[in-house]
Amino acid sequence: MIRFLVPVLNGLFALVSFLLLTGGTILHFGRAKIEFSTLDLWALLFVASVWAVRRWNPRGFEKSWPALAWNWITDAKNSQTWAWRVCVFFFAMIFLAHGVKHLGFETHLWDMVPVHQGLFNPWPTAKTRVFACDACIGLSTLGEHLTFSFFLLAPFTWILKSDTFIFLVQVLILGFPLYYAIRTRLEPKLWLTVLLIFLCQRTLRNAGIWDFREDDLAYFGLFFMILGFHRQNWLVFFSSLVLALLSKENIFAVTLVFSVSILLSRESGVDRRRRVQVAAAVALISLFYAWLSFKVLIPKFVGIAGAQHPISARLSTFGKTPGEILLRVFTEPGRLFGLIYQLIVTPDALKYLVFLLGPVAFFFRSREAFVWLIPATAGIAMNLISSASTQRMLQFHYDLIIVPFLVWAAMLGIRDLMKSPARGKPVLAVGLLIALCFSGRWPGFTITHSWPETGEARAAHAFSTLQGDEPTASNASIAAHLTHLPRLTTMNAPFGDPAKPFWTKLLNLNPKTDPRDRGRSLREASRVVLDTHEDWERDFLKELLSKNGKVEMAIPGDANDPRWVVVRLPKPIGQL
Repeated sequence: MIRFLVPVLNGLFALVSFLLLTGGTILHFGRAKIEFSTLDLWALLFVASVWAVRRWNPRGFEKSWPALAWNWITDAKNSQTWAWRVCVFFFAMIFLAHGVKHLGFETHLWDMVPVHQGLFNPWPTAKTRVFACDACIGLSTLGEHLTFSFFLLAPFTWILKSDTFIFLVQVLILGFPLYYAIRTRLEPKLWLTVLLIFLCQRTLRNAGIWDFREDDLAYFGLFFMILGFHRQNWLVFFSSLVLALLSKENIFAVTLVFSVSILLSRESGVDRRRRVQVAAAVALISLFYAWLSFKVLIPKFVGIAGAQHPISARLSTFGKTPGEILLRVFTEPGRLFGLIYQLIVTPDALKYLVFLLGPVAFFFRSREAFVWLIPATAGIAMNLISSASTQRMLQFHYDLIIVPFLVWAAMLGIRDLMKSPARGKPVLAVGLLIALCFSGRWPGFTITHSWPETGEARAAHAFSTLQGDEPTASNASIAAHLTHLPRLTTMNAPFGDPAKPFWTKLLNLNPKTDPRDRGRSLREASRVVLDTHEDWERDFLKELLSKNGKVEMAIPGDANDPRWVVVRLPKPIGQL
C-alpha cells in the first residue's frame, strides 16, 4: 500500500498544477458530465496525500514531484528569475479571461455602462453630463459613486474609447502594487512562493475577470498608502490617500480606521510623535471628506429629490439618506456592532469570511500583523451589513479595499516566520497548501469556457464602429458593447395581457422617466440594436420596419443568418 502513495501524490500534484495553469475542463459523457475546474477539493486531497507520504514514506517523499518543485521554487535564483514571469502570466490570463467574456457577450449593462460609458464620455456637453452614464442616477457616473479619481484616466479613455484598454489598465492596477510590495519587502527567495499564496485569493482574481470599478483605484491608493507609510515617503503616502478618497465616497471609513493602525504600529520604523501627527492628519482629512461627500457632493450629483443613492439602498437599516446613515454610524456605534454580530453568525457571512481570510489567515502570526488587519474590518463590515448579497460573493470588486491589508498582514507574518529559515520553510509550505485549498477556479476556466463564437466576435467589433449621439436602445447584453456612445437606453421583454398590442406593452414596460433620474426612456431612442434570436426582439424588429425604420447594419451569426440588426428610425420611438 505504501509504495503506491508516491504515484498517487505525483498524480494529484500534476492535476493540481493542470487546474492552476489551465483552469481545468469539463468532461461530457452523454447527459452526464464531470467537472475538473474548482481546485478546492483536489487541493484538499493533495494536502492529505502529502501528509500521508511524509508520514509513511519519507524517503519516497523527498524524490516526489511536489518535493522537487518546492525545492525549485524556494531556490533564491529561481524565485528571483521566475516571480515576475509568473506574475505576468497569471495577470495576462486574467486580462484574457475578461476580454474573452466580453467578446462572448457574457458581460452585462451593469458590468460595463456605469464606468465605461462615463470614461468614454467624460466631458459635459449640451446633451450629456460629466462622465455621462445613461444607466446611472442623474445620468452621470458620479451620481452612482463619487469617482473623481477617474479624471486621471479620462484623457486616455476619451481618446481611445477602448474596452480592451480599460481591461489592461485594470490588471496593471491589480498586479503592480502586489508584485512591488512583495519585491521590496521580502527576500528574493520568498518572492515566487509568496506571490503564489496571494494569487490564491480568489476575490483578487475574480475582480479582474469581472468589472472594472472605482474600487480598483481605491485598492491601488490603499496599497501605496501602506507602502508610503512604511518607507516614510510622505508624498507617496498622502497622494495615495487622496487617490483612495477620491475613488469612492465610502473609502473614508477605511482610511479613518487606517489611522488607528498608524498609531499602534511599533515595527514600521516611524517614531511615535510622527505616527501621532500622521494619524491625526489622516483622520481629519477622512472626516472632512466624509462630510463633504455626504452633505454636499452626493446631493449635487444625484440631481433629483427622492432618488435613492446606492449607499442609501444598501445600508437602509441606518437611514434614508447618505447623510443620515453617516450620522447614525457615528452616534449609534452599538447598533452598528450589534448588526455586524448578528450577521457574522449567519451561514452566508461565515462562508464569506472563511473564503476571504482562508488563503492568508495562516500567516497572521504577530501583533504587527493584527495591527494592519484593523483597516480591513471597515471593508468587511460594509460588505456584511449591506443588503446586497453580491458584496459577499467574492466575485466582484467589493473586496478590493480589503485585500491590501490582508496581503500586508500576511507579509508581516511571513517575514517574522522566516527569521528562522529552518523552522519557517516547512511552515511556509503548509501555508501555500492551505491557500490552494481556498483558491477555487483559476482564470483559464473562463478563457476556455467563455471563448466567443465567430459571430459574437464579429458583432462585438461591428458594434464598436457605431457612431452618433442619438439615443440608441438595446438589451442589457448588447448595451455592454455600446458604451462608447454618449446616449443609451435599454429595453426589456414586454409581458402582461396578451390581448394588448405588442407596441403598447413594450412602451408601458419602458416608461418615460425623469431625465435626471436613473436611465433614459425607450421613447427617446431613434436607433435600435436587436438580437433576432430573441423572439420578442424579432417581433420588435417587425414593428420598427412597419413604421419606416431602415436597417443600418445587419451582422450574421455563426449560421450566417442576420442575427444582430441595427435599425435607424425617422424619429424617436415615442413619436412614431
